[in-house]
Amino acid sequence: MKSIHLDNLNNRTQQFARNIQLEELLKELSSLLGPVDEQVSAQFERPKWPPLFLVGSPRSGTTFVMQLLNSTGQFAVPTNLLSRFYYAPYLGAKIQQLLTDKNFDYNNEMGDFASKGEFHSSLGKTTNALSPSEFTYFWRRFIPNYDPQYLSPLEEEQIDGRGLASGFAAVEAVLQRPLATKAFIIQYNLPKLYELFKNCIFVQVRRNSLYVMQSIYEARKSFYNTLDIWWSVKPKEFPELQHLDVYKQIAGQIFYTERALADGLSQVPEQSRLVVEYEEICENPSDFYRKLKDKYKENDYELPDDVKLPNAFSPSNKIRIPEAEIQKLTVAYESFANAESNIK
Repeated sequence: MKSIHLDNLNNRTQQFARNIQLEELLKELSSLLGPVDEQVSAQFERPKWPPLFLVGSPRSGTTFVMQLLNSTGQFAVPTNLLSRFYYAPYLGAKIQQLLTDKNFDYNNEMGDFASKGEFHSSLGKTTNALSPSEFTYFWRRFIPNYDPQYLSPLEEEQIDGRGLASGFAAVEAVLQRPLATKAFIIQYNLPKLYELFKNCIFVQVRRNSLYVMQSIYEARKSFYNTLDIWWSVKPKEFPELQHLDVYKQIAGQIFYTERALADGLSQVPEQSRLVVEYEEICENPSDFYRKLKDKYKENDYELPDDVKLPNAFSPSNKIRIPEAEIQKLTVAYESFANAESNIK
């Protein structure tokens, strides 16, 4: 399947434009460090603790949840700094440890690296070196797709599961915490991901569909300065959706993504899945952590009790686009829901 992301690199707005100099530097470092890291990482087979894979519709609050997980200090979260070493995760984690771990600091020489950032982001992109990254370039090394999309059974067979597991295990080994990362790029194939890791935990974030659609509507404009270019994940039904109007594209993207996630999670053991609501997490972050702690206990890992979390957040559930556009999105979503009901 063609990559919308690659086909529209030159259509991005200035805020999200490619940094060619950065890409060239990373390519050079990859050629120098990649072979060394490959030899070192070969000693790691798979994570020894349950890795957490976060999934959900785009704009459902997954970045916020990653920031929340990162703030606990209990997870090995791929950061913006570590993402610069997607080709050498073990060495990258070691370098991150050297620059940011207070145990290796001398007279606060590296104190400016300490911040994990605030609870802010722009279309999933965070600020600060230690803030969560989607780690997309790392995932792409082992999966035969560039865009986050459904993989056919034949494409699933092309996944380098051993390399993926080894890379994540290397990060875990350095940071000595369970891995927690977004898994958007493979979230339409959760049974396959479970097969590769076995002891993983899937956490799905759900949010009121109206605000998810509104946010994707806004994301298209922010990223491409037009509503006419598809943005983010592509469910299995994408070939049909791409020929519909923008409102049905957005509505279908959310409807089919939620359906695919529900179906995928139903095929893994109950102890390996947790579905949470964005609005409820905002209202009570500590309750979310307790649920997560219980889920880890089911998987023979104890998260500590003494973790301080913010009391509450205000959900960003406000209407920001014209009412006429909201109505079109709502009608489009209902058309998919009604069609599904008629089939049943």
